[in-house]
Amino acid sequence: MPFAINTAGWLLTENGRQPWIVQGLQLTKDGVSSSVSTTEVAISIVAFLLLYAALTVVAAVLMTRHARKGTDPTEQDDQPAPEMTY
Repeated sequence: MPFAINTAGWLLTENGRQPWIVQGLQLTKDGVSSSVSTTEVAISIVAFLLLYAALTVVAAVLMTRHARKGTDPTEQDDQPAPEMTY
């Protein structure tokens, strides 16, 4: 079952990679956009890379800060549990 599900997911992913191409009617080389330059593609990739790098740094700093803070073993809940009244 895992093999079948994995294979089905792979097939769906590969078929969905080029949604602008009609399978069997248009070649991939014919689907290249002439309105987007190589520079624009490079800029968008670098922008996403920088964004994800910044988010990674923020997440790492926050997790490290939280892990170093730890828990205070002397801190205890001194209040007794409330009594249930029915």
